[in-house]
Amino acid sequence: MTFAEINKYYGTPAQRGLKVRCDGKQGRITIPAPRGNHYINVRWDGDKRSTAVYPLDLDYLVDGEWQLGKDLLAVRDAKIDAWNKRMNGD
Repeated sequence: MTFAEINKYYGTPAQRGLKVRCDGKQGRITIPAPRGNHYINVRWDGDKRSTAVYPLDLDYLVDGEWQLGKDLLAVRDAKIDAWNKRMNGD
């Protein structure tokens, strides 16, 4: 998947070079994982290689504030629920 596809699907702000954190580690996004894969490659601080990480497991540093992956999931789910209600005439 491309960053655009990942961002649309998961509601994340993922882009190359963006600072992220997960499980007490910090690093930067390098590239999306191989095509068809829903993961993002992250190079953790001090590591020489990137690791594939699920987009909603990451927290993203955007404009000096951390956006939590778990919160992004809730926003995405609310948008899907609202869309479904509109489609069903609720």
